[in-house]
Amino acid sequence: MTSSSSRKHELLYFNGASRTETETIRIALHAAGINFTDTRFTGKDWPAIKPTTPLGSVPVLKVDGDSRCQSAYAGKFGGFYPE
Repeated sequence: MTSSSSRKHELLYFNGASRTETETIRIALHAAGINFTDTRFTGKDWPAIKPTTPLGSVPVLKVDGDSRCQSAYAGKFGGFYPE
């Protein structure tokens, strides 16, 4: 398994939205010391972004380009839950 620190993480969600599941992922990434790109977009951009997401929903956590969109699974997939 690749170390989380050597993987590229990106979190996608709406700009200005403060949803619990997204903040939980952000906090966990910071607490684990994992660098990530925090990509936020506006509602007007959503129609173009939606077809690129698994299940057509956000938040999306990408790790090395592989996407996950359900918050609890994204946390495990992101490498910040114990094995």
